[in-house]
Amino acid sequence: MKKMAAGSFKANCLAVMDEVQAKHETVVITKRGKPVAKLVPLNTETDEIYNFLAGKGTITGDIVSPAISPDEDGCTLVQLERLQRIRKGQPVPATLNVNVST
Repeated sequence: MKKMAAGSFKANCLAVMDEVQAKHETVVITKRGKPVAKLVPLNTETDEIYNFLAGKGTITGDIVSPAISPDEDGCTLVQLERLQRIRKGQPVPATLNVNVST
């Protein structure tokens, strides 16, 4: 692993990148002697950054439709229960007609 000052890297960036690609050697770029970046050769066969979770998850259920219908959005629990009863054709008790504010 080669170390290089940031100023030197800035002046020779393209040449350093070509060298890293050709020799497959990592270069650590430093600022005031402290490492700040690492230039590594790219493995064209596999890229560990992209698709590293590919095939590790599953989709269950409908991922397109909203979880609740638009008319249920923002309802209180009392309003939601009343709406569900109306949809099912069930009678709505008088207590569910009262607006409850918290």
